[in-house]
Amino acid sequence: MAGLAQSIQVLWAASFIVQCIVCWFVVYRGHYRRFAFFSVYVVLNFCQAIFLATLYLRLGIFSDQVFFIYWSSQAIILVAKALAVTELLRNVLNHYQGIWAMTWRLLMVAFGIVVVYVAAETRAGLAIAPGQQNLEWMVITMDRGFQMAFALALIASLVLVRHYALPIETVDKVLLSGFCFYACSGVICTTVLQVLYLHRYPGYSDISTMLGLMAFIAVQVSWALVLCKPLVAAGPRPPLLPISTYAQMSPSINTRLWLLNEQLGRFWKTDVPRR
Repeated sequence: MAGLAQSIQVLWAASFIVQCIVCWFVVYRGHYRRFAFFSVYVVLNFCQAIFLATLYLRLGIFSDQVFFIYWSSQAIILVAKALAVTELLRNVLNHYQGIWAMTWRLLMVAFGIVVVYVAAETRAGLAIAPGQQNLEWMVITMDRGFQMAFALALIASLVLVRHYALPIETVDKVLLSGFCFYACSGVICTTVLQVLYLHRYPGYSDISTMLGLMAFIAVQVSWALVLCKPLVAAGPRPPLLPISTYAQMSPSINTRLWLLNEQLGRFWKTDVPRR
């Protein structure tokens, strides 16, 4: 792919190979039966890589057509990522209806706040980057905003899981942690890109691309390691015990978990276990 630095071409090839391995494990090991939206996400990522590589070879890396097609396809990937993350969180919190009701509402609020931020930042950027550069600045800002939304939502969810010692399987933990790491690294990469872009630093795009590819490869490798094992059917989780039993047998944190789930269930009017 002419126009790309050799280091980026190597990283691109490595990411393509790892994505291929992840897709194979998702299908061959049967993980698609449990993680439907996650499977769609990894397959779309793989297809996007093939499609963009073809465009780069035919139209060139700096073609305006490639620019528009890439960011249009990236919007589809973002939607698939949001659905995959929601699916994973739902798997973890499905047994705790009250907590899940609070979690998805907090996610919506977080995304709403970030959308407002992106709109304000984009409007301010119009005066900084005139002409054709407006579009590039807007795209960078929007990408940073969505990455920030994913990072905040996932960090909050993982803190909640850890604080209340919610049972979570290894595969769910690794997949969620991968999304969280990639979102945080995405915020860092786009922030670096914005700073270098404003200062017209030569090769600013290559630096951001290399950082993003390295983070992406690290996440894909961690996913491949956990998905290489066959799918284990998730057994039914035991129902939450009455509060009197928790008070006698479990640590105080589990009692707080039971109370929190019950109170949130009543507040959101969801079905939760009763005493």
